[in-house]
This record gives sequence, structure tokens and C-alpha cells, in this order.
Amino acid sequence: MLLQQGLMAAAALAAGVCGAAPISRLERPWGQAVRMAAVGALAGLSLARGGPPLLSLALALAAVGSGWAQGPWPVRRAIGLGALLTAQLVYVALFLPAGGGRSALIVEPARDAPIAAVVALWCVMLTWLRPMLNRRLPLAFAFALTCVAMVDAAFTLPIYFALAMSGALCLMAAQLLGAAELVRGLDRRPVRLIWWLQFAAHAQIAYACLR
Repeated sequence: MLLQQGLMAAAALAAGVCGAAPISRLERPWGQAVRMAAVGALAGLSLARGGPPLLSLALALAAVGSGWAQGPWPVRRAIGLGALLTAQLVYVALFLPAGGGRSALIVEPARDAPIAAVVALWCVMLTWLRPMLNRRLPLAFAFALTCVAMVDAAFTLPIYFALAMSGALCLMAAQLLGAAELVRGLDRRPVRLIWWLQFAAHAQIAYACLR
């Protein structure tokens, strides 16, 4: 119990430090380490509480992605983006066995609305960013497809896992903002919002699966 409380406190503290730190410092090595620690503490909490192995794996990958997906080092950035992409696929594998499959969407058609919105948003975003993507277009399509699959799988879950659905939507919002900021060079103020959306997404999914 003490270990679990310590991990929760570490995750909250690290997230708070990232949220309060100047944006210019978040891309420095210590900022990357703190971001990794925040999500990594959630992975440790999942292990300590005997959570699903896929949840622990997804959070560990997300921790690597949170730290390395941004920054001036191309190799680390590639590893970070690959980790985030793989984490979404692991979330899909985590959600599918617990969900009701397509039958859940047939029984409750209202669940289709968020999925349709996600598809529409990604279509608009990819159309807007296409002239700037160049060789990164396949990577953008890969993130779009895995994001849609993750949200689709999340919305087949029982209502008991509503926080996992909310987490999937937060992660999608963070990716849309991140893609716009990275490719179009928008004002850097959304960086902090992207971080909070990412952390909130993983925290909600972790809580939904561990409670």
C-alpha cells in the first residue's frame, strides 16, 4: 500500500512539475526525464497493483514516448514516436477483449458519434497538414489509424470503463494538437496543454482498469 501511494504521489508531483515548468525547459534532458517519470510511475502503479500486463506495457511505452517524442535529437524522437504509436496499439489489444465488439455499437448507436467525430477530425487535420507533411505522411496516417482504432475499441467497453473512453478522447486531442504544433509551427503555448491531455489520458485509462 505504501509503495502504491508513493507511486501515485510521484506521478502527481512529476506531472505538476511539467505543468509548471517553463516550456523552453520541457525539451531539455531533465524535462524529458520528468515527463517519463510521471507516466512511468503510472506503469509502476499498474505493476504494483497487479494490473493487466497490457496496461503496464502500454504505460511503459507511453512513458518513453512522453519523454522522447519531442526534442532536438532525431533518433530519440523517432524512438519516442514509435513508442507512442505502439502504446496505442497495445491499448487496442487491452480494450478489445473487455469490450462488446461491434454489437455494443449496434445496441447503443450513440456510441458511434464520438467515433465518427474522431474520423472526421483526423480527415480534416490530414487534409490541412498534407502540404507540410511530405515524407512524414505515412507516419501521420499510421497515427490516425491507430488513434481511430483505439477510440473505437474504447467505446465498445462497458459504461463502467467510461474513464477509459474519456482517456482515449484526451489522447486523441493531444495528438491532434501535437501534429498541428509540430508540422505547422503554431504558437508553442499549446505544448503545456498537450502534456496535460496526455497525462490525463493515461491516468484515466489506468484508473479505469485498476479500480
